[in-house]
Amino acid sequence: MKEYIGILGHDIDLVLPGFERLYPKGVFKCAAFDNRSSEEWFLSFVTKVKSAISNRFLPIYRMADGEYRFCVGKRHPFRDINESRCYYFVRTLGKAVREFRYNLLRKPFSAGGRNYISGNYEINEVGVLRKLYAAQLRLISQRGLLALNFAYRQKPVMQQYFVPIMAWLNEQNIILHEMNYCPFHFVYALLTGPYRHQIYQKRRVLIVTSFDDTKRTAITNGLKREGVSDIQFFKISQGQSMYDIVDLSTIKQPIDLVLIGAGIGASNILCQLQLLNTVVIDAGYIIECLADPERKKQRAFCWPDKERFGEE
Repeated sequence: MKEYIGILGHDIDLVLPGFERLYPKGVFKCAAFDNRSSEEWFLSFVTKVKSAISNRFLPIYRMADGEYRFCVGKRHPFRDINESRCYYFVRTLGKAVREFRYNLLRKPFSAGGRNYISGNYEINEVGVLRKLYAAQLRLISQRGLLALNFAYRQKPVMQQYFVPIMAWLNEQNIILHEMNYCPFHFVYALLTGPYRHQIYQKRRVLIVTSFDDTKRTAITNGLKREGVSDIQFFKISQGQSMYDIVDLSTIKQPIDLVLIGAGIGASNILCQLQLLNTVVIDAGYIIECLADPERKKQRAFCWPDKERFGEE
């Protein structure tokens, strides 16, 4: 058995309402604490979010390969089932050499991808920031949800991080359980799928991210398409959000929903927004989709079936 299977006790099919045709049973699996269906789990997640809007602080923070690498360092992907041992050895050795040179030159830690920056910190900052980060995750785990990407398909993508990140969380006294963990993709499906109207419509929304005037206008237009009643923005840095401070006195309250695009440092922003007493979501890529709906097509569980097949 692969080492990452069963890390939480169960592995279930990840099938989410509104995305069943493209991602039916058997495509994605994800780690879970029990064997209830992912559809039932997702609907309870929707209910939890809806009940917290304007009622209580509910932070939701997503973790995937960039966050995992920040916590436990770079880990090389597992060998693909169709990949020869020889090719895998050569490929992994080449990456290890590049990583060694990277560390030798003390290059800054950076995470992100095409068109976005998740974090950009000097190597001597990371040790200090990890301690702060662990404290932030501990608070979020106590008050809200950690949406970890423990989903996998046949092809290895980030499964090499599953066991190490669980060990790191335990070392930091951040204990996952059925009440504070949900799959990473629940956030995407919530904010792009058929239940998004229950979250967006007639809500007063605060967007916390980096932006210019063009991006702000595009995000505003995207939120208006979703029926949001009021929109505010708070601008933060790009790639340095672990250091940003949110001045709550500049925000008109009450707020119903906060969407944050701050990369790894979204944990810092989430923890500063407790006094808003509402749902605060590390939305990340979803803000990019609001600004440019074409971006939905580039990630799993962002482009619902009805839109994909021209039924909406």
